[in-house]
Amino acid sequence: MIHSVEEAAKKGRIKISSINDYTAEFVNIEINLARNTYAQEIVDALYAYTACETKLSVNPLVIRDNVPTIMGVHEILDYHAKHLVQVLKAELELEKGHQLDKLHARTLERIFIEERIYKRIEQKKSAEEVNKAVITGFKNFEDQLLRAVDDDDVERLLKIPIRRISLFDIEKNRTEIEQINANLEDIERKPGDLVGYALSYLGELKSMLDPVEHQRKTTLKSFELVDVKEVALRNLPVKYDPANGYLGYGVKGGTTLLEVSPFDRLLVIRKDGSYQVIDAPEKEFVGKGMLHCGFADKNELASLTFTIIYQEKTYKYLFLKRCQIVSYQLKKVYSLLPEGEFKLIKLSTFPNAELTVSYKPKPGLRILEEKFYFSDYLVKGVKAGGVRIAVKEVASLKLRAVKEVVHAKDAEPSLFDEEEKE
Repeated sequence: MIHSVEEAAKKGRIKISSINDYTAEFVNIEINLARNTYAQEIVDALYAYTACETKLSVNPLVIRDNVPTIMGVHEILDYHAKHLVQVLKAELELEKGHQLDKLHARTLERIFIEERIYKRIEQKKSAEEVNKAVITGFKNFEDQLLRAVDDDDVERLLKIPIRRISLFDIEKNRTEIEQINANLEDIERKPGDLVGYALSYLGELKSMLDPVEHQRKTTLKSFELVDVKEVALRNLPVKYDPANGYLGYGVKGGTTLLEVSPFDRLLVIRKDGSYQVIDAPEKEFVGKGMLHCGFADKNELASLTFTIIYQEKTYKYLFLKRCQIVSYQLKKVYSLLPEGEFKLIKLSTFPNAELTVSYKPKPGLRILEEKFYFSDYLVKGVKAGGVRIAVKEVASLKLRAVKEVVHAKDAEPSLFDEEEKE
């Protein structure tokens, strides 16, 4: 336990100043927190990164149909519940056969004694003649029998002692037959509700057990899972070195762009207009001239609008497109530019801005400068084409963030944030 806490502290996942072991009869480990660290934060991190919480996966290995199979607990219960129903159904069919055999035997005994069929065998000299005499004696009573008399029935009847024949109680025989018929009716009723019968059977088994000796040994309790991603600290500084084009928290030089956790994902936009979502890298080559690097959280991306100003390479037409990146596949490379010969000129994340386009002076050219506002253009999908805003040769671009919603036909905006030139 102490080792796992120390390892988590070394990796920067939890902030503690010291850990002391006072374990004697009971476990007693003291953790002293670092400054500006709160107990609730450290508790969640301890469950997420140390041995304070251990997850055990229960994967029972059973033999099913003579094959080793891994089954879940619910699957095992379902299998045995269905198996119990099948066993109980087979037992009912077996018990029905036993009851029918008993009914047949009691009926044979009654007829054999009441109708004095045993008198027919007194003068017979061979076993064959005796069997034939008994079977013939039941000919007139076939409508009372469940099945034909066979040699086994005859053998059983011949084993009845003389004393029992002389003391035969017809009322007792009738009572036994009524009980057998009642049992048969009960057996015939149960297959109509096998599930209910199975539950009552389990209830009878449970009542036979000592409630103290067989009480539950385990405890049912729900636990609130601690998501490692939620408690992970964003304390890894991601740097970008424009000299060699490397990005990551393992990059030594360059500028720190943001701090991440090992579970964060980043959106990277390159100067050629391609973009990609990657896991927070230790060190990854993203190319020189990277234009944007930010968190690829879908909620954040949904509130972020990219404005792309790009140029057609042949005729130098200037286009403006506004879009949002709301869906992606991890590590897949996409393009903000439409297919064709286009070059990315500027990328902006300003919600609204004033774009001033200055043109190269030429004979007959009267308008040397135009202003465009982002709010005049609709936000479209990433694959959509931009709107052509200039067909003249551009000398320079100037971009200023505007705090208020302004359109080209309105008055000059009064509130600006920043200014960029190209």
